[in-house]
Amino acid sequence: MAEEGHRFRPIETDPILFNKFIHEGGVSKSYSFYELYSLEDTSYIPSPAQAVVFLFPDKELEDCTPDVKDELPKDVYFMKQKDVGHACGFIAMLHSLANNDISYEKDSIIKSYLDTTKDANAFAKCVAFSKNQPIIKLAEECAVQGQSAVVGAEDPLGYHYVSFVHVNGILYQLTGAKSGPIPYGSSSESTFLQDVIKVIQTHYVEKKKTIDFSVLVLVKE
Repeated sequence: MAEEGHRFRPIETDPILFNKFIHEGGVSKSYSFYELYSLEDTSYIPSPAQAVVFLFPDKELEDCTPDVKDELPKDVYFMKQKDVGHACGFIAMLHSLANNDISYEKDSIIKSYLDTTKDANAFAKCVAFSKNQPIIKLAEECAVQGQSAVVGAEDPLGYHYVSFVHVNGILYQLTGAKSGPIPYGSSSESTFLQDVIKVIQTHYVEKKKTIDFSVLVLVKE
């Protein structure tokens, strides 16, 4: 019988904890997550935005997120989420980093994981992630910190993280709960953040009349 992978606790939507994960994982400190407090005001977010991590009620995942009908694009790093508990926040960070030209410190555990899994299929990426002991240790440290009560890997949560990235001129939403990347049309470095905001407003805020969400933006400073 194959050894089961780790089941993750969720990470709180706090840029301090997201930055702890990426920086202690070996991402250059020139990259950081900022919280976007309002979809109408992005003036304080440094440019350029590299990726967006979006948290929303998981009951809206099927209603608001289109089905994937196209083949998996070869230029997008994508991993499934299966039997890993509440790992979606960490997977969203890995999706955000893997699909950008990120600078890493020497001996980065995140870079090592991404390099060794870049040619693996979406399920194999998840299996490798669930057995990567340095990443598991760091993820657990992040998951038990923060202002909210610590949630177990098997406890009900009710929220889901996804990542938005732009790869070769296309805006994608990445969630391991789907079978592949979800394209939302053309995008660029200069329009990326506004393109993501438009998707959130159209597919989540206006469609579901919800304001129950959080947005973190990965930037290069």
